[in-house]
Amino acid sequence: MSGALRDPVRRAEPAPDRPPRVLHVMRTYGAHGGETQLSRYFSTEPRGAVEEHFAFIYRDDDCRRLFEAAGARVRTHDLWRRPLAPDQSPWAELARLAVRLPGMAWRLGRLLRRLKPRIVVVHGFQAALVVWPFGMMGRGRRYVYIHRIAKRHGRRAVFRLLYAPYDRAAGVSHAVTDSLAPLFGREKLVTLDNGVEIDALRAAAQGPTAPAAPDGPVFVCVGRLLAHKRQDWILRAFAQVRSATGTGSLWIVGDGPERAALETLARDLGIAEAVTAWGYRSDVGALLGGATVFLHASNWEGMSNAVLEGMAMGLPSVVIDAPGVTECHIDGETGLIVPPSVDALAAGMRRLLADPDAAARMGQAAAQRAETQYSTRANRARFLDLYDTLMAET
Repeated sequence: MSGALRDPVRRAEPAPDRPPRVLHVMRTYGAHGGETQLSRYFSTEPRGAVEEHFAFIYRDDDCRRLFEAAGARVRTHDLWRRPLAPDQSPWAELARLAVRLPGMAWRLGRLLRRLKPRIVVVHGFQAALVVWPFGMMGRGRRYVYIHRIAKRHGRRAVFRLLYAPYDRAAGVSHAVTDSLAPLFGREKLVTLDNGVEIDALRAAAQGPTAPAAPDGPVFVCVGRLLAHKRQDWILRAFAQVRSATGTGSLWIVGDGPERAALETLARDLGIAEAVTAWGYRSDVGALLGGATVFLHASNWEGMSNAVLEGMAMGLPSVVIDAPGVTECHIDGETGLIVPPSVDALAAGMRRLLADPDAAARMGQAAAQRAETQYSTRANRARFLDLYDTLMAET
């Protein structure tokens, strides 16, 4: 045999003129909010600044298709070749993850040796468990932890140990970043606000799937149908408004385990004929374009992509005061932020209906705020700025 065998590690060294590599590691949840956000991020210009790879800790074909549909130029890898079993409790998942950690770590180690990324971006707690031993070894890489839920961490000593390897910790909103403060020094914290693909949303509103709007005002809410999203509050508030005004429709966009209960509640409230449950839609802009007012009642978010989409489409909003939601809006300027109650939500809805000129001004201001602060391009720029800072430190 002529010629020497090539070293597989050295073969993966980036060529001198190639951009630095960044590896993202994430436990995915299907094609939902956080995953959609990342697919948009990866498909946004400017490309070429870095070469990005994405490792799912479990096989996730839905996410891979999501990235492909978004035109995302990202290389994907699986650390476990089987998908996560659905509907597991958090404790059951952690127990299974503990068994699979050695295999996941072995595959991640091979991937790190092959790619030699300058930066590793870790999304969420489960991925942090897989990455932890490599972060503790360092090896000249920079590690970033990204958190998406504004919740306080119990057992701080355990979490401080888990997050010890990270050079930066980022929240997807200021509320999330603040929740990380007890675990990291302030100098390590950064906020990477979510962003939405504004041009695509607005194009969908003019597309062939845009429905004809019914007579009267159309209220719309978007999101997975989960208990903490509180679409039941929206149904009850809408019932109050419809009873008082005798008009209006409600569009519920999204799917999830609460769908049957919400349909039953709509019938019990006597508003079923005025409520349309659209299910999951990939063309959310087509529905937002036909709506009058955007509603959101979740009691917590990381940063709600749905709220940002409503803003981008120029809809005045009524949102419950909650972490990861409130900071998106300026109360009375881009929308109404109301206390967490059905009555307050209904009062905000009636207020916007009673003053359409003020509602229109709020919608215009919301669209402008989304364009400057919450576009996908702005989100991408925040990531690239962070990469530049970290690589300057190496």
